[in-house]
Amino acid sequence: MRRRLLIAGSLLFLGGGLAGMWLWRVPTSESELLSEARELLVRRQFAEAESLARQVLRRRPDSVTAALLAARAAVAQKRDAIALRYLSDLKPNDHPEAVDVLAMAGEITYRLGRAADAEKFLSQALALDHGIARANNQLAYLLGMEGRAWESIEYLTAAIRQGEATTHHLVMLGAVEPVVLDEEFIARCRQAVPDDPIPLLGMARSALVEYEWERAEPILRDVVARDVAAKAGFDAAPF
Repeated sequence: MRRRLLIAGSLLFLGGGLAGMWLWRVPTSESELLSEARELLVRRQFAEAESLARQVLRRRPDSVTAALLAARAAVAQKRDAIALRYLSDLKPNDHPEAVDVLAMAGEITYRLGRAADAEKFLSQALALDHGIARANNQLAYLLGMEGRAWESIEYLTAAIRQGEATTHHLVMLGAVEPVVLDEEFIARCRQAVPDDPIPLLGMARSALVEYEWERAEPILRDVVARDVAAKAGFDAAPF
């Protein structure tokens, strides 16, 4: 009997010790949670990384680092809309990771077909750091798709300097009237934000270059009508 009690006591002690070691190893502070989330991202355990980052966000909703980690984990799981939600309420301002927030928001909105938002975020990111190759590429393509090739030159030349140039970049730089006609992307933009006139500009520009006046006119009328309606709504807004 005595022996049984000793064995049971030893097992309880050992079990308690292991439980104590487990509790000791579980990250609890904000810095520990963020550090563990980074490691989980590296190990491609995206759901677990997102969960830890969300724990930090529940404690401190304005944590830029936690929001970025959660967004990266969500993107890795092909959940762009959720990732954008993590970033949408942030005000990074002078935060060291402000560029990363803006660049990621630009990439996500670009993929989602939110052309106006993508242009805004990518432009803001590049205003802080001209060396983001992917942002230069995406903004140059977006402006070209909108028929605003003259505005894309700065970003095209940046991509070339960064060694990211493709034949497509060189054609856009060398063409007299370069217009990127990407019907699939335009369709995605129109589905995502039906009232956004920006994607229609590329369609109208393409028609004008091809001297297809009858096709260009209704598109341009649509753009003007949408723009007037948007401005009227803005003027009527209570702020």
